[in-house]
Amino acid sequence: MGFGIFLIPLWLISTVSIYGDANFVVISKSEHTLCVYDSKKMLLKEYKVATGLNLKPKTKSGDRCTPEGEYAVVHIYGPDSKKVKLNNAHYLGGPLHKKYRSDEDLGYNAYGPYMMRLNYPNQKDAERGFESGLISKLEYERIVSALVVGNRHACSLPPQKTKLGGGIYIHGTSDPNSIGHSSSNGCIRMSNHELEEFVKYIRVGTKIFIKGGLK
Repeated sequence: MGFGIFLIPLWLISTVSIYGDANFVVISKSEHTLCVYDSKKMLLKEYKVATGLNLKPKTKSGDRCTPEGEYAVVHIYGPDSKKVKLNNAHYLGGPLHKKYRSDEDLGYNAYGPYMMRLNYPNQKDAERGFESGLISKLEYERIVSALVVGNRHACSLPPQKTKLGGGIYIHGTSDPNSIGHSSSNGCIRMSNHELEEFVKYIRVGTKIFIKGGLK
């Protein structure tokens, strides 16, 4: 879908805060869509995506859920980056490295040409984790501290190795049949050619709003 006159969904109007001329992104887990809006809340592009295998909000490491709430892009890794090359190589043949509804391995290019890292966990994730006893007070404080720095500089990543988990990306895939389904380990997958277009609309600091998967 190209440039349109569509406005931001009603459910998000009261929660979105946009600064300057920045685009922002809305991901719907139930509809498996990723929509790019401009600062006037007009729809620029819509893409089909894959999200976490389990539809509930992400609450802990390994739950194969996509988080829900407000996040931001903290890193964008391109085709020649060490991060993309290492991720494509590291998980080759791994136990969760399978094509959608298949026992076939995803192969080398499982993450496509770009990986865009989100600042999960956010403060609400940390609050829930602390209240449930999943993380300690110190871990909670470290997450919140990193997010405060991120708000100032738009590039700070909170701790990734607590029991809340981490490593949430928007990335490509070598499994186009998985797009449009709940099929990932928690990341947001796009087709590679659409990912190459999408990256032109965003930058470090772009806001990402993820809507729940349970209706």
